[in-house]
Amino acid sequence: MSSGWTANLDKIWQARHYDVEVRFRTAQSDSTLRRLVDVPGILEVEPWGWSSAGFAKPGRIDILTVWPDKGHGSLSLMGMPPRTKLVDFLLMKGRRLEPKDTSGAVLNHIAWIQAGRPALGAPVSIGVEGRILVQPLVGVLEEVGSPGIVYVTPPVFAGFCQTANASRMIRVV
Repeated sequence: MSSGWTANLDKIWQARHYDVEVRFRTAQSDSTLRRLVDVPGILEVEPWGWSSAGFAKPGRIDILTVWPDKGHGSLSLMGMPPRTKLVDFLLMKGRRLEPKDTSGAVLNHIAWIQAGRPALGAPVSIGVEGRILVQPLVGVLEEVGSPGIVYVTPPVFAGFCQTANASRMIRVV
């Protein structure tokens, strides 16, 4: 049992190729964030869209609940760069997001379970600050060590969250 648990935890380090993740209260200019690569010791900076979220259900008031650590039980919406080299999560179902995608959501396995295990192609409704984004499910990823996450392309995220050319999260090597 111990070796099985250790092997599962090793997936955290095998799938993540960055050292630091920083989240900002307000969106910061992507051009400013990318200049952080000029800081000695920083090799790469990748801006991502990030927002806390919840699965939306028509006709219902969505209430977000999390454990006191603010991670367990939570859900995030992220604008994942489709060609990122900083994460390499195992694809469980469907496909990954492509740069040409103008719609589509990929759920990590925790979010997929939270959403009731929807089928590929099913609409996924995500609530952020009183607004609802509906995207078809195109894939499911195994992401050990993370709470529920819904991934969309950066243009979909920026259009919905009104963060064009700005990001609320960076991953740093």
